[in-house]
Amino acid sequence: MGYTKRNLLLFILLSETIISMAFFGSYEDNFINPNIQIAYAHNFTPDESASFLAFVEQLQTESELVQSNLANNNVSLAQVHANKAAALLTPNITEEIAEENQRVANDLRTAINSLQNISSRPLEQQSVDLLVNDIDSILGDAVTTRIEQEQ
Repeated sequence: MGYTKRNLLLFILLSETIISMAFFGSYEDNFINPNIQIAYAHNFTPDESASFLAFVEQLQTESELVQSNLANNNVSLAQVHANKAAALLTPNITEEIAEENQRVANDLRTAINSLQNISSRPLEQQSVDLLVNDIDSILGDAVTTRIEQEQ
């Protein structure tokens, strides 16, 4: 009996030691080292509407960068951004827009092609400004037709 009583006593002592190390170890980490923080995370699933809105923002940014660089007489950088804008408008995105409104898809493709052409030849800044405004307007139509009102 003495042997099992001793084993039980050792087991309880070892259990309490492990529990206290776990408790006080995390307690000390949080209070002694303020750089250690507990982080909670959530994985979000991809959403087509969010992806489309991200595309719209990127295309608007690239077209505005074309406008800005042409205003600063940096034609080569304007051409780089015009090419990025054209690369963003993939056939899949054009098809996606065309499913809802073919005219908007055609107008957007035409405007982006014009943006590439406008950045490769000198034009008045007013023409560039009008084209970028047209692109913004067409993208607004694309968002209206592509994304449901509730979203």
